[in-house]
Amino acid sequence: MIGAASDGKPYHELNPGSKKVILIIGSESHGITGEVISLLDNKCGIPKSEISKAESLNASVACAVLLSHFQKA
Repeated sequence: MIGAASDGKPYHELNPGSKKVILIIGSESHGITGEVISLLDNKCGIPKSEISKAESLNASVACAVLLSHFQKA
């Protein structure tokens, strides 16, 4: 299980290979609960550009980026 979190490894550094992935996306305001975080194998994040002023991405946008990556892996 991989959870999306701002303090996670950059998503492109995670390559599950042929393993199946369960991707956990938390709420935009609160993220993933501590109980669920304790069950994760890894946390991944989407790196921001140096000029980005956005605090975070919308949960659905982040989900689309991450699903696209893990589908190709």
